[in-house]
Amino acid sequence: MASTMTPDSTVLFCSAVTPDRYGKAREHEAAAENALMTEHLVHFLSKHPVAQLVFLSSTSLYGPQPPDPIRESSPVNPDRPYAKNKLENEYRLTDCGQRQGFAVLHARISLLYGPGDRHNFYGPLQFFHSALKERCIYLFGQGEDRRDFLYIEDMAAALFKLIELKAHGVYLLTPGQSLSFAELAKKVSCLLPYPVELKSMPRQIPLCHHHFDNTRLCSALGADFRFTVLDEGLKKLWKWIQMGVQ
Repeated sequence: MASTMTPDSTVLFCSAVTPDRYGKAREHEAAAENALMTEHLVHFLSKHPVAQLVFLSSTSLYGPQPPDPIRESSPVNPDRPYAKNKLENEYRLTDCGQRQGFAVLHARISLLYGPGDRHNFYGPLQFFHSALKERCIYLFGQGEDRRDFLYIEDMAAALFKLIELKAHGVYLLTPGQSLSFAELAKKVSCLLPYPVELKSMPRQIPLCHHHFDNTRLCSALGADFRFTVLDEGLKKLWKWIQMGVQ
């Protein structure tokens, strides 16, 4: 990698071992692998400084009971190994950038979805899979929890724009449009060619809502930037699933 890097290069650090790889019982192993990746990158950048480092972080580091609304400056309170590791990585990469003199951008991303998704998390892809296999979608409680869902192409476009602007610091990458999992499940079910039942399951975590204030992001992206409407994003995800490539 050293042969391709120059002082004008931008590094996008998006690799991560997500909790679904090992399951909740082995979350610490996933966190340890993520920490090791960061350690190797910090070691490399200490010898090969670049112009900018972009780290794909997560809104999960605001914890299970975040403030309302969530802003970049809101206090963080990660409760799971994955989220704690994301925050630790932010600190380590910021420190490396300060010591080596390059800009560091932390993009805290909300729930990501779209074609190419391989993670069967609670959300759009899992709902489609459940509807296809069992003709039902399972919701924790009544699915009241509200979240922001970010379409994959919007994430890429926003990151490209922020890199062009040489942005640094923390940015929330989120459309700023929260809706409940129950509403999401209804949108998914409407795309299926047969009736889909919504079933309630016992909650695994207390009810909580995530509402984001993405003013800083929107100011940077400009008035011409448009996030994909969720209905359109779900249609594209459904089309990809129908192609049988997931």
